[in-house]
Amino acid sequence: MFKRSSLWRGLTLVFSLLLAISLMAGSILETYRTSVDAFFNTRSQLTVTEVDETGEAWSYVSKFKTAKEAFEGLKEFAIRESQETVALLKNDGNALPLSKDAKITMLGVRSYAPVYGSSGGSITDGNATVQIFDCFTERGFQLNPSVQAAYAKYFADKTWTKPRFGGGIIPEYAEITAYNDPRELTLDELTALNADFRKDYAEYSDAAIVVVGRPGSEPAMATIPARTVWRKASAPLPATSSPSRTRKWR
Repeated sequence: MFKRSSLWRGLTLVFSLLLAISLMAGSILETYRTSVDAFFNTRSQLTVTEVDETGEAWSYVSKFKTAKEAFEGLKEFAIRESQETVALLKNDGNALPLSKDAKITMLGVRSYAPVYGSSGGSITDGNATVQIFDCFTERGFQLNPSVQAAYAKYFADKTWTKPRFGGGIIPEYAEITAYNDPRELTLDELTALNADFRKDYAEYSDAAIVVVGRPGSEPAMATIPARTVWRKASAPLPATSSPSRTRKWR
């Protein structure tokens, strides 16, 4: 009787362990199923089109036959959508449109390292990202090389994350992912990175474009301290600033 009881206890322990492992593995595979499918060339889900008694199809049917077709088609749609949804509220001095060969000074750490998504459903896989300055260059604009050199030096020793689609990792530099600090560089810091930072201002003065941004999501909004709120500046911002970074939004 004692031997039989020990046998049942052992079997119960083994099956309990297997159940725990299977539940854990199922949860992990569900989270990373897109990556798993891509690695093993499998499909973990299938969209089935159902037809009612009238012959009408109620489920969405894609017009794309391959993943490449879908990528190119959705890329084209995203570009067209962005062009059709932009609203120009003000255009003092007819600053826009820029001439096709305009010489531009582009400022802001996000001009070199854009925010490619949030920590939720809009995470990109890192294979479809583009650089803002590359987009401008491809359209024929000329960008201030001295400013770009300063940002390139700043990011030279920074760590670029390894994005995994479905894994909740945004493709960007790990050092500038804080929700409550945009990690913007002051003019003095940029000059320290490149002593010639300001030398091309006059030549590249057709327009100055400032790119700002920070990562965010619904949970992230709750992590921002109450003191870091939008406020109206009591006086115009100075032309230069101290080396310390400003922590409040203006």
